[in-house]
Order: sequence, then structure tokens, then C-alpha cells
Amino acid sequence: TWNNRSLLDTDTTTLGDLSRPGEDFKSAAYHDVLGTEAMFLHAPSGIWASYALADGAPTTLGAVVAAAGGPAARSSSDGIPMVAGTLTAVGNLCDTNLYFNAVDRDGAYPANTWGPTWSSGFNNGCPFDDPGNAGVGPTQWEPDREMASVDGSPPAGAGFGYAIGENPEPYNSGAIHLQAFHR
Repeated sequence: TWNNRSLLDTDTTTLGDLSRPGEDFKSAAYHDVLGTEAMFLHAPSGIWASYALADGAPTTLGAVVAAAGGPAARSSSDGIPMVAGTLTAVGNLCDTNLYFNAVDRDGAYPANTWGPTWSSGFNNGCPFDDPGNAGVGPTQWEPDREMASVDGSPPAGAGFGYAIGENPEPYNSGAIHLQAFHR
């Protein structure tokens, strides 16, 4: 939730259980493993995208999120270009760049997000309209609620999955998720 967004930057608390894939999971590796690349793999589509981080200097994903600050208005020049993958800008996905802690540009309500996100264009078009719908982390408009569907409606999020139309029913099965790999 937005109220717990520090889990994506400075809070080193681990959470989740590998036997429960439909729920959040964060291992100690998120804050401990130094790397120069991050890869995101969407399930069930198998679509993936890889990004070079921090100009080649080893860092953790948590440190990248913390360093991004925000939430802030982002532009395409702020994005990290995809270096490999099968992700394409289709549906409501504006481009394949990776961003962090983005603000909703239309300002209708705070659909700001925290953590890794992709630029999306939903009801007000590209860029960065409702970035929480294309993010890994929480959104600000409901600070104490997760973005995953709780009422049977399509879940937003799962990274780029919702924006490209790859979050199929049934929504609460645990089949829809995004894995992050860091090396």
C-alpha cells in the first residue's frame, strides 16, 4: 500500500511466502544484492524487459527507488531504455522505458505510484496517465489499499501487464504477477 511504500526503498523488511504466489513477496536480496541490471518478467504472458541500471555502478533495486525521489513528474528523457526483452509499446503502454516514482500527469486524482513503473496512457492519453496502473508498487489515491482486484474488476498494475492487456481473468487466482530479477 502507499502507506507502506518504504518497503520498496529503505525498509529492509522481507515479506511473503513462496507457496503463495498470488501475494506480495520480497526477499532479502532486494536490498542486499548489488547489480547493474534489472529484468522484469510478467506472468502469465511471459513478456519480459531488461534494463541497465545506475550507469553500470553496482546498486540494489531499493537504492535505485530511493535515489529517484518523488513522486515526481517524469518525461520520456527520464526513462531507462530497455536493453533486451519482448515488451513492446502496445495498448495503453506509451513506451518500453523503465521509470520510478511517477506522478499522474492529468492531475484528476493522485494516481501517483512508487517504485518501478512504465509510462501509460489510459483515460487522458500518453504520457504518464495513471502510472499506478502500470507500476509495481502502490498508488497514492487509495493509500491503505493494494491495487490488485478485490471486487472482481480487472486489477491494475502487475507492472506493464495491465497496460498491454495481458492480465487475464480470473483476476484473483495468483496467476497474474511480475517478477523482478537483479544481477
